[in-house]
Amino acid sequence: MTLVHRRLWPALARLAGGIAPVALAAVVQEHTPAGRHRTVTVPFDEWLPAEAREAGARMTAAEALTAFPPALRQGLAGGRPPAT
Repeated sequence: MTLVHRRLWPALARLAGGIAPVALAAVVQEHTPAGRHRTVTVPFDEWLPAEAREAGARMTAAEALTAFPPALRQGLAGGRPPAT
């Protein structure tokens, strides 16, 4: 499980097409009426705020990649070296 800071959500939205949907889902723990925990998976398109989606649409892929630390860029670029 990985947490992504809110400031990176627009960049993540821009790059989402190259990332497996399951990797972008939010995982939430809920309490059932019986007192048990239930894990709920929320798809990326449902949890991502519209503002983040819109900001991501205004970025180029290269701009989005540079928002992330260098060690993550190649993986986010689909295994390709990031554009410079």
